[in-house]
Amino acid sequence: MNSQEIADDEIIDKEPNHDPSMIIASSSEKPRPAKEKFSLLELLKDFRALPAPVIRTLFKKIVIEVSKLHLQGNYHGDLSLENIYFDQGYEVTLSKQERFNESFLDGVCMDLICLGEILFAMCFGALPYVSFEDERYTAVVKGEWDLFWTINEETLNMEKRGLNLLKSGLKDLVSIFLTGKSKSKHDLLHLLNHEWMKGATLTAKQVQTLLDEVRKKMQKVF
Repeated sequence: MNSQEIADDEIIDKEPNHDPSMIIASSSEKPRPAKEKFSLLELLKDFRALPAPVIRTLFKKIVIEVSKLHLQGNYHGDLSLENIYFDQGYEVTLSKQERFNESFLDGVCMDLICLGEILFAMCFGALPYVSFEDERYTAVVKGEWDLFWTINEETLNMEKRGLNLLKSGLKDLVSIFLTGKSKSKHDLLHLLNHEWMKGATLTAKQVQTLLDEVRKKMQKVF
C-alpha cells in the first residue's frame, strides 16, 4: 500500500499534515464521478474524514470476506487499499488473491498485518508506517506499542482531532492486527467479537447519507 491522513469521527482537519504518503484529497480535487465499482483507495481520496460507523461497517465487510478465504483454507496475500472494491451498495469485492507463502498460517498472518494497515488508513487517512526503515515499523516489530502510537499521534495530530483511541478500543484492535500473529483459520472470526468491531454498523443507505453529510462539511470548509 502507499498512502497518508482521515479520522475516526466526523472532524475535518482544516490544516492537514502534508506528508508525501498522505491519501486525502486536496482541496482542489472534485468528487469522483459515480461508477459501478470503486476501490477503497478512491473512497479515501474523496474524503478528509470518515464517520466511525462508516469505517466500522466497511471494515467489517472486508474482514468477513477475508475470513471466508481463511475458513476455506486459503489466504489472500496481497490485501491493499488499491485492490479492495465496493459497489454502489457498498458490498465488498477482493481482487484476485496472490499466494506468496507455502505456509497457510504465514499467509493468514500476512493478511492480518495488511488488515491492520487498512484499518489504520481508513481511520487516519495514512499508513501506520511507510517503509521497513520507518521507526514506526521498527517499533511494531519490537512490540514497542507505546512508541509506535506516540510517533503516529504526533505525526497525524490525533490529539488535535480529539480521538479517544483507548476508550473506543481502536488502538488495541489496530495493534492486534499489526502484530500479525495467527493460531488458526478462525482468528478473524474471533476478532469480529472485539469491542470496537461490535459497535454500530450501518445499512448502505445510511452509509451514503453520512458520506453525503461529510462531503457537505468539506465544501463549507473550502
